Amino acid sequence: MKATDSPLWVRMCSPNQPNDELTELRFSLSHNEQIKQELENFLYAQWLYLNSKARMELDDAMRKEYQHAAHAIAELTGLIFRPDKPETTTKILPLV
Repeated sequence: MKATDSPLWVRMCSPNQPNDELTELRFSLSHNEQIKQELENFLYAQWLYLNSKARMELDDAMRKEYQHAAHAIAELTGLIFRPDKPETTTKILPLV
């Protein structure tokens, strides 16, 4: 069941991840390559803009806000466009 099909109070109190909505969005984007590319380009441009604003901002609190917003956009972009199965690797993380 999609979270958007539930009553509003259930949606507000239920911290479930919207997997059905994400699957639906990915399915819709898979049928329209132009919209998919335009969305990806827009999110990338917005990410660049916010990062450049953060670099030029003198106020530390505002710089952190711009960085936080850019990070949120990057997370959403990754959530939408990354493949379902992560690529396998043979690399080993260094021990700390």
